This record gives sequence, C-alpha cells and structure tokens, in this order.
Amino acid sequence: MPLFYFDVRDGERLAPDNTGTDLPNASVAREEAARTLSEIAAEEIPRDGPDREFCIIVRDAVGTELFELCLTFHARSF
Repeated sequence: MPLFYFDVRDGERLAPDNTGTDLPNASVAREEAARTLSEIAAEEIPRDGPDREFCIIVRDAVGTELFELCLTFHARSF
C-alpha cells in the first residue's frame, strides 16, 4: 500500500507529518485529509476572533505534494 503524509498548516505554522499513513490510493488519501480537516476545524475554529485558515498538504512517499485541502474561517459582524 502507498504511504501518504499529511502536513497540517494553521496560518503560518506548519506541522509536518513525519510518520505517514498507508492507504490504498490518492483518492482515499484525499478523503482522509478532508475528514481530518473537518475534525481540526471543529476543535480549532475560534468562537470570536481573527480569521483562520487550516490546510492539509498531502505528499507521497518521495515527498511530492499531491494536493492541498484548505478550510478558511472568516467572521464578519453587521
């Protein structure tokens, strides 16, 4: 099974995945990234405060970036 790495970016901070996860293919890796991103967002989106952007960059076993999924939180008062 191919190995995929899921690096997490929160604004300017990058938390690289040094372990990786064995998954059947890139499509499943994308689903896993989306699921993880939604979990991060549910825990980390501020109730009040500045805008936030969370991204997961998915890399293959040789380090090539395959895709990036991002979720942006923007609050506006009226």
